[in-house]
Amino acid sequence: MRTTRNSSTNQPASCSPAGLSRFWICGRVCLVAGQHGAGAASEGASREYAGEASRPEAAAPLRRLPAARRRRARRPHRRLRPLYQDRLGRLHVSGRCFSGGGEGLHQDRGRHRAARLPGRLPLRVYSAIKFLTAGQVFPAQILFGVLYLVNLSLVLLLYIKTEVLPWWALGLLCLSRRVHSIFVLRLFNDCVAMTLLHAAMVLIVYHKWYLGLIIFSGAVSVKMNVLLFAPSLFLLMLKAMSIRGVFLALLGAAGVQVLLGIPFLLSHLVEYISRAFNLGRVFIHFWSVNFKFIPEKYFVSKELAIGLLIFHLTTLMVFAHFKWFKHEGGLFHFVHSRFRDAKSIQQLISCKPRQSILSKEHIVTVMFVGNFIGIVCARSLHYQFYSWYFYSLPFLLWRTQFPTVVRIILFVIVELCWNVYPSTSYSSLLLLFAHLFILFGLWSSPAEYPYADKKEKADRDSKESGKAM
Repeated sequence: MRTTRNSSTNQPASCSPAGLSRFWICGRVCLVAGQHGAGAASEGASREYAGEASRPEAAAPLRRLPAARRRRARRPHRRLRPLYQDRLGRLHVSGRCFSGGGEGLHQDRGRHRAARLPGRLPLRVYSAIKFLTAGQVFPAQILFGVLYLVNLSLVLLLYIKTEVLPWWALGLLCLSRRVHSIFVLRLFNDCVAMTLLHAAMVLIVYHKWYLGLIIFSGAVSVKMNVLLFAPSLFLLMLKAMSIRGVFLALLGAAGVQVLLGIPFLLSHLVEYISRAFNLGRVFIHFWSVNFKFIPEKYFVSKELAIGLLIFHLTTLMVFAHFKWFKHEGGLFHFVHSRFRDAKSIQQLISCKPRQSILSKEHIVTVMFVGNFIGIVCARSLHYQFYSWYFYSLPFLLWRTQFPTVVRIILFVIVELCWNVYPSTSYSSLLLLFAHLFILFGLWSSPAEYPYADKKEKADRDSKESGKAM
């Protein structure tokens, strides 16, 4: 990446307020391009934001080399593309937004963006990364590479337990150039959030609901997008737990939020709640990947936001009633049966439904589909948001009844749209059509049996009949 300079201050352009905002990773991590030999002003800015330079470059010998060799020498990451080495420069973990008695809660600038997210977990995560890596990018990229492998292992475990995909299709989970960049090059906190989310899903698949809800709440503290899974998770809890169990699980999740937000709740209660849980934030039109074809004046309008919210809630309700609760007679019939079967208030609160052990396939399907509905209805998807649903994409495609060739084509189309930079009207429109086509395939596919007892019995009978033959 070539560093440009401000002619008046001799500073790298990325050290300006406009340049810094492009490299902030949700207010925690700032990647500032810099190099040796930049002059006194540049060295001061580099020390302030990034510490000492970690990649010395000899400027004089480069001038005597041919132009092609100079370009290769300035960009060693081209020769080490799989490793994504130190492409952007320095790593800086900033705690200023949390210093000065909650100063960041009153300022709505890019440098204080961290205070607009719930909890302090992201700050602690990136502070630990800074401590372990001494503020250097390449060791941090190695740590995120390990995080990538951990996340991939959790996702593979979910896929193997559900047995939805053929073995060869699992390789699709490793083929996204954009996701590799998000994890190993850009170091976004989306990676930490989704890893925690997948860990929570693994616990829930094994029916560890209380511990899974605690991990889920921790993921929400890192990134608010995890709330897209919340409606599906709540419906699953109603099917698998008693009302008392649901209340205790939600109380534990809320306790995590209170525990992580105590420093803010004690000093700036109103500012913390209004900023950290602000669901009406308007994103920048330039970075939108899914609705770039909409003019900016309509993109930022409240009418679009309200329309998408209505479509989101309606689609969730339709899927819940006709798909996820189909075998219970629908969502409303299920709720009515819980009250009808209870002979007392105590029984209503403490008794589980008659069938409460959910199958692994049903749990993963409901959570992935619910999140995907939120993705389709999102007003703006930035490039790092691809990690929110990429790992569910093969599962969703194989839950449809499309031919395998169509599934592969849809996967490739989505990946290509996310790799168009900057996004165009055509790429965003194509991505929206692909999302809607996948959503239609999920709607038209038969609903899976939700409970484990009958499904496991059918699997045992099929295995025994196979052995007898």
